[in-house]
Parts: sequence; C-alpha cells; structure tokens
Amino acid sequence: IKILDLKIEDDLMVNSIHTDLGLDFDDAIQYVAANRLGTCLVTFDKDFAGKGLEIKTPAQVLKEILR
Repeated sequence: IKILDLKIEDDLMVNSIHTDLGLDFDDAIQYVAANRLGTCLVTFDKDFAGKGLEIKTPAQVLKEILR
C-alpha cells in the first residue's frame, strides 16, 4: 500500500478529469493518483472503462501475482 499526497496541481487535474471525463469526484481522485504513479487501477468500477487508464480486476492481479 502506498499513500500518495496530491499536490495543488493534482487537485486542479482532479477537477478537470471530473468535468472532462465525466467521472464522479472520488473516481477522479483515483484516476489522477493512478496516472501520477504510472500504474493501473484495480477496481470493479466500470466507470473507468475507455478513459485511457489501464484497469484490472482484483482477480486479474491475483492471477498475475500467483503465477
């Protein structure tokens, strides 16, 4: 687990993502954090589909880890 402290620029990006991609506020925060870290987002939430971020389900991640 990694705790990420978002900067003021990230807060502005959250607002932009919220508006431009139509994500709700908490999803926009997750989107910006994952994008900033350069990682995928692990979720069942279908709202992220087609938004330009790699999405994996928990089952996909476990399958990769347990190989």
